[in-house]
Amino acid sequence: MYNLADDSSKNVIVLVNDYYEEYGRAVHRLAEYLGRPLRGIMLIDKRLKEAGQNLPDTSGEFEEVICEFSNDAELRATVKRFEHELLVVTCGGESSQMDFQRVLPHVPYVLGPSERSIEWATHKGKMREIMGAYDPRLVPKLLTVADASEKQIDTVIESLTFPMMVKPTGLSDSTLVTKVHTKQELGRALRDSFAALEDTYKRNRGNGKPGILVEEFMEGDLYSIDGYASQSGQVWLLPLLRSKSAYHVGLPGFYIYQTETYHELTEEEDRAGKQVAQAAIHAVGLRSSVAHIELYKTADGWKVIELAARPGALRQEVYEASYGVDHALNELLLKIGLEPQLSAGRRTHSMVFKVYPEVEGEIVSIEGITEARHNPATYTINEFVKPGDHVLPITEGGSVAVQGVLCGLDVDALRKDVSATRAGIKIHIRAHEQKPTASIDQGRTLQVAA
Repeated sequence: MYNLADDSSKNVIVLVNDYYEEYGRAVHRLAEYLGRPLRGIMLIDKRLKEAGQNLPDTSGEFEEVICEFSNDAELRATVKRFEHELLVVTCGGESSQMDFQRVLPHVPYVLGPSERSIEWATHKGKMREIMGAYDPRLVPKLLTVADASEKQIDTVIESLTFPMMVKPTGLSDSTLVTKVHTKQELGRALRDSFAALEDTYKRNRGNGKPGILVEEFMEGDLYSIDGYASQSGQVWLLPLLRSKSAYHVGLPGFYIYQTETYHELTEEEDRAGKQVAQAAIHAVGLRSSVAHIELYKTADGWKVIELAARPGALRQEVYEASYGVDHALNELLLKIGLEPQLSAGRRTHSMVFKVYPEVEGEIVSIEGITEARHNPATYTINEFVKPGDHVLPITEGGSVAVQGVLCGLDVDALRKDVSATRAGIKIHIRAHEQKPTASIDQGRTLQVAA
């Protein structure tokens, strides 16, 4: 492997656009590991900085360097200021992957993924096209659609079988994802999706050109897994996690409702799932990169539904708490030519939960966060909204409001803790258009989730 670890002149770690605390901690740990000080830089696109859309460094330890990413000459001149000291360039945010792609040609002498692999791993339509060419068994049947015309609808119906999933090509969190069973539902979903597409991409920092695809619905169990791919294509995979979508617990939408380290896969099933995850990484040509893969175990085998060249949400916390794996540090090690540090087995169970707005409106108040943080099982709780914020349900382009990780040795007790935490978190919303005030209380479905 190409080893940058021993070159003492290389001491700059660059994060593109967004700061995550786990990377700040990982830089300190890497400095200790290498035995030399490291310098952190936040390389930020000027348009995001001015709009306040990037995640700033809350530690104050990373130097901000701002330029126009769309201007190659300006970006090249900016990177030249520290290119001879570059050790790592990385990007942990889904919405910044296309900006990461723009940076890559200007940092050719550090390890990282190729521009095209980032594109294939980020754009859902291209990802499925490339994976289907690599191995048709990896992905469900799908079609990218250009509009909501009658002709386009007929083409979809001739090519695919109901039920179908309508989804955008460059948005995360299952935003604007809809299941349809008839031609009428398909037409309505396409019209609604195209009508909301441009605004949702701008608001949620969607990747690439806005687009819609339709794929055949898969029945099965949902799992996810993170891993690492070396420069030469060697793959290390972390343990599979079991997930449930909102749809599977009777809620609107297809966002991930709950994720657990606990599952009942046999060794053979576990091995087969990991083989498909590795094939997905190779299909899009990821190298010197972390990878996040979501997949279904169906009657026809494992199928990939998502792949990203970034860590999964809250995977740092889950893999660290349950397996003693420092996910962010492993990514940095990989990108200086060293092998990731993996663990021998699970030491506790972890569960991830998410709460989304159910209606559009203005947040009036949020209850239960302090109590949730005081729960001994709580590992972390993150709030992404506050009173006064305007929110949308995920089916209309909204995003997560609250998410967290709880840990414990007893699975049943942990599920009860998660249920109690959900039940205690209430987000009161003053609905628009003179609708009655709504309250998000997702505890009512918890027995289903368990």
